[in-house]
Order: sequence, then C-alpha cells, then structure tokens
Amino acid sequence: RVVGEQPFPFRAYSWGSLWSELRRRVPESVSYRSGAVVTGVEPDADGVTLRLADGQQEHFDLVIGADGYRSVVREAMFPGADATYAGYIGWRGTSPDVADLPSDGDDAHNIVFPGGHCMIYRIPDGVGGHRLNWVLYTAPPEADGLHPDLRAPTSLPPGRLNSELTARLRALVADNFPPYWAARVLRTPAETTFIQPIYDLEVPHYTSGRMVLVGDAASVARPHIGGGSVKALQDATALEAAWTAGGSWKEVLESYDAGRGPVGSAMVALARRMGAAQVENTPDWSALDRAGFDAWWQDQNKGSDRRSGFGGHSMKAG
Repeated sequence: RVVGEQPFPFRAYSWGSLWSELRRRVPESVSYRSGAVVTGVEPDADGVTLRLADGQQEHFDLVIGADGYRSVVREAMFPGADATYAGYIGWRGTSPDVADLPSDGDDAHNIVFPGGHCMIYRIPDGVGGHRLNWVLYTAPPEADGLHPDLRAPTSLPPGRLNSELTARLRALVADNFPPYWAARVLRTPAETTFIQPIYDLEVPHYTSGRMVLVGDAASVARPHIGGGSVKALQDATALEAAWTAGGSWKEVLESYDAGRGPVGSAMVALARRMGAAQVENTPDWSALDRAGFDAWWQDQNKGSDRRSGFGGHSMKAG
C-alpha cells in the first residue's frame, strides 16, 4: 500500500555526466594537471606549499581543497578530522531497465520496511536516455564472511560483491519489496551493484590561513538529503561571490567560512535526523496513515531553514 506522498522538487543527475560537463567547461587557459598527486600540504605566512608524489614542491598564495572526503588539505588544517561511520550501509545499483515505470518518470519511489528503506529514481545515462538508480539503506550483513570492511569510508566497488553478499541482497529485496520493485532491483547487473558504507563528517571551519575547503572535503552528509554535488557547487559559487566582493585574503576567507560553515553543519544534522528516522529507528509502517506519515516527515525537517533554498545558497542561472 502507499503510506504517503511528498513533492519531489529535485532534478536527478548522474555524477559522471555532471563531472564531464563541468570538466568540459574548464577554459583552456586553466592549467588542469590530471594525475598530479598531492601527498602533503604545508602552510606558511605567505601561502601554502604542496608536496607532490613525484617529489616536486610548489608554492601558492591560496590552496582550495576540493579533494573529497579523504582530503589531504583537510588533514593539514585539522589533523585527525575524519569521516565517522554511521552504523549502516547503502546497497546501490544502476540499470537500463527504465521502460514502463509507474507514474511520472521524474518521480522517486521509496520502499520502506523495518530497519531501512530503498529509494528508486531515474538518472541521465549520458547519451540522451536514462538509467534506473536505486539505493537500499539497511544494517550491514553480520554473518561470518559477509561483513564488508567498514574501517575506512570507501565503497565496495561495482563488480566486487561476492556470491554470499549477492545472495544476502537478493534475500533482503525478496523479503521486503513488493514484487514489481523487487523484480526491477534484482535485474540490476552485478557489474553495476555495490556497497557504500554511510559516513558523516564535520569540521570546525572551512578555512585556515590560506587554505580553503569545499564540497566533501569540508563536510559529508549522509546521502538521504541528496546534497553532495549540490553542496559542492554551492560552496564553489559562494567562494566566487566572496572573492568577487573583494577585500583582503582575510576578509574573503572569513566571509566564505561564515557563510558556508553553518550550512554544512546544518546539512549534516538534517541527514543524521533522516538516517535515524528512516533506517536506525523506523516507525511501525503498518500503523501509519497519511496524516501520521506527514507528521513523521515534518518531524525530520524541524529546524531546517529553506528560506535561502536547499543548502542555503541559491544558484541562479546567468
């Protein structure tokens, strides 16, 4: 049965397609050095020195750490500030099986069950069509030999699920999904199915000296809010706005930190509340009517400030 319905005012993207388009827009005048591995970051009074894997050292007035959740720039700013495991995982997959989806193709469907849920929606396939994308949140497998390595915040990549993990996923879907959606998920190719341990991360500030953090390097919110790429783009445009406003380095960086630091923390907090409600402490779904569902949903969003748009920074065209 349908427990509840909510608006879905979002546009779903494929991360690969988004990255490719952003990369295409980098002007040729910009030196884009693919494969240059930064192994160390050393701040000083006048800027920052980067140590590269090939032994070179280069000095810059400003270093922007957009280097993801394992950021070496963040480690230089806040040693030991690492992502923290949330206690559950996301089984994920993509499939070309998008024909004859129910309702509007831009809708997102959620399958709920005790101890988790699965979100299913379409994403662009990069060649003008769509793929089916799904993420299934639940506790990790506990049986001997099934528990994935969760000591570091990284995924068990596509194509790496062994037969035991695959059987566990199939049983989880068969036991908890309506037949229509179970069939859709179970037709997902093995080479596009993987496990993502769920983590979150906060830092005290987005800046330190002449170092700046953006995107996942600065904060990681659980995927329930779907805000990873959006937040990174917002961080970048907010930094641009602070830079355009002018002033000293100190003024630019203080403005950026004051604007984006609280937003990152608020997004992490919202994602934690959603994870608690949708995975860790799920309600008795069978007892919820539409009014009960709406109240449950609104409770997760208490304190969220949407006045400035999702993520606290409106990105307007042009």
